[in-house]
Amino acid sequence: MKKSFLALGVLLSIGMLSACSNSKDNASKESSASSSISQPKEPATSSSSQETQDNSEFKGKITEKPVIEGETVTVTINNVETIKDSAGVNASLTPDGVVLIADKKVFDESVKIEDLAEGDELDFTLSPTPEMTKSIPPQISGDSVIKISLVK
Repeated sequence: MKKSFLALGVLLSIGMLSACSNSKDNASKESSASSSISQPKEPATSSSSQETQDNSEFKGKITEKPVIEGETVTVTINNVETIKDSAGVNASLTPDGVVLIADKKVFDESVKIEDLAEGDELDFTLSPTPEMTKSIPPQISGDSVIKISLVK
């Protein structure tokens, strides 16, 4: 009986040690993978190079006053219409619209962000494969928002 318990104890110890060493290997692999993913993108050389890519372009109406926090502006847009969308981004947009979380720098120079109001119509350009949340409405932020301007 003692031999059975001893053998079982040894087997469990070996199993635990091998499981711990595998998790450390996996953790190091995951951390190296996440560090390669989180590396910043190379900055674009010019805004014209971004516009010449196969970006998607949409227009829609602001549903509520934009929220300005420092250099970031959050705009909720509804009634989104496709102007150009060769990448099929429109399929990811919901009937509830989209929330753009953009840097003030992506707004056209003629746009006074503080004066934007509900009902204003905006034209916005997104990268070919924008990063967005799976929320309703989806949120698009960061480098995915290339340009925002007022519809004339």
